[in-house]
Amino acid sequence: MFDQRIKVFSDTLQIGGVIAAAGSVAGLWLPASVALLLAGVAVCRICWLEDNIHHDLLRNDRVPAGYRACRARRRSILGRLLLPEDTEPTDCPKVLASQLRIQSHAWAAFAWAVLAGAVLSYPAPATMALAALFMAMALRNADYFAWAQTALATGQALPAHLIAGRGPLARLAYSSRQSD
Repeated sequence: MFDQRIKVFSDTLQIGGVIAAAGSVAGLWLPASVALLLAGVAVCRICWLEDNIHHDLLRNDRVPAGYRACRARRRSILGRLLLPEDTEPTDCPKVLASQLRIQSHAWAAFAWAVLAGAVLSYPAPATMALAALFMAMALRNADYFAWAQTALATGQALPAHLIAGRGPLARLAYSSRQSD
């Protein structure tokens, strides 16, 4: 069991590193305005995931019916080839919230890395320090991504405080107030 967890962690840590590398390459190679737009899209996705986690899943005892209907539509459109049978939907809202938290960490790693690459396109000593900080945040989220994936691979949901915790990017653009 312990060896399996180490393998899952090392594999997903590599995937998180690839996500961060892809973000930094996009930030370096794309024009700064396009890179910032890409980072903005990633932050929008993070905020959408946060909204789903906090308003639909944390307080519920069952997964809302809309999630099951969306899964059925996705399966009918993408077919059995892209969504194999072993990815059956869960009936536990905490496990689904944990899966969404993993996606949030992956998107945050990508967004921080895009910002790091975009900042490096400006030649100034201060931008090097800022880019290093952004890349450290990206790698931190890649680590959280790997750790959360390893915890979920054991069949358990993440602890409630880790599911509910928001990253800095989500805090910038997400309001915890209930909508009217």
